[in-house]
Amino acid sequence: MLQTTISLLEEELAIISQRLDASPPPVVDQSSPGAAIDLIKTSLGLTVAELGGLFQVTRQTVYDWKKERTAINGAIWDKILSLAAAAQFWQKKTGGHAPRFLLDRPDPDTSESILELCRLDQPDWDTIKKQMANHWEWYQSSLAEAFDDMGYDAPVVRTRRKPGPSTPQKHYAEFKVDLEEPR
Repeated sequence: MLQTTISLLEEELAIISQRLDASPPPVVDQSSPGAAIDLIKTSLGLTVAELGGLFQVTRQTVYDWKKERTAINGAIWDKILSLAAAAQFWQKKTGGHAPRFLLDRPDPDTSESILELCRLDQPDWDTIKKQMANHWEWYQSSLAEAFDDMGYDAPVVRTRRKPGPSTPQKHYAEFKVDLEEPR
C-alpha cells in the first residue's frame, strides 16, 4: 500500500516537473522595481542586507530602489529581472514553503549554491532554474524517505512556515510538530 502511494506521488511529481520545465520563464512586471525586489526578497527568504549583497550595494541603496528614489543602472536592472523570474519560479515550484537552507546548499556537481549563482554579475537563468528544481526534488525525496523511516503511512509535506530566513533545525522542528499533532 505504501509503495503504491509513493509510486503515485512520484508519477504526479514527474508530470508536474515536465509541465514546469516546458513553461516559458515567468513574466515579471518590468515597470516596478519595488515589486521585483519584494518578490526576490520574500520568495528567496532574504534579508535586505543579503539582497544588497547579491547586487554589491548597501541595504540603504536597496531601500532607495524600492522607493524609486535612486535610479537603477541597466546591468543591475537586468539582474533584478532575472532574479525576480528565478524567485517566481522558486515560489511556483515550492508553493512558497521551501526552507532557506536549500538556497545555501551546494550543488553536488558544481559545488555552487543557488545564492552563489545569484551573486554572479550575469546570473544564468537556466542554470539557476535547473539547480532550484534539483534541490527541490532532492528535498522532497529526502522527506519521503524520512517519513517512511519513521513509519508514517504517506510522505506528506506540510508546513506552516512563512517564507523567510530559516535553519534546518528550525524547519525540522516545524515538521516534527506537524507529525505529532493528531489529524
